[in-house]
Amino acid sequence: MVAARPRQSIRRFRKYPEIVHVDTTFNTNKESRPFLMICGKDADAIIFVLLRIYLCNECAWQFCWCFSHVLPLVVGKETCQRVCFIITHGDWIEDTHMDYEIERWFQKLNV
Repeated sequence: MVAARPRQSIRRFRKYPEIVHVDTTFNTNKESRPFLMICGKDADAIIFVLLRIYLCNECAWQFCWCFSHVLPLVVGKETCQRVCFIITHGDWIEDTHMDYEIERWFQKLNV
């Protein structure tokens, strides 16, 4: 797995952590690996990319790793606990795998 994180986006996310958008796209690279993007939205409704991660596959542990290790490591546990709203595009597999970590890290949400 590879994770990329722009420094400016990390600063922005620490300032505006309330809304997170999560999406996984498929068949965008020659290895056919899932590409996970975690984005934020600032006070001016501008969406910015926080993390870009090439996953090995769609197994649950991959999503757990992203939310339980990578995201708190990059932005801090306190920032993760300030998230109020997570937007996904409704992919059943993605949502199912994220549910546990969402409950664990994003405590302000009513899951």
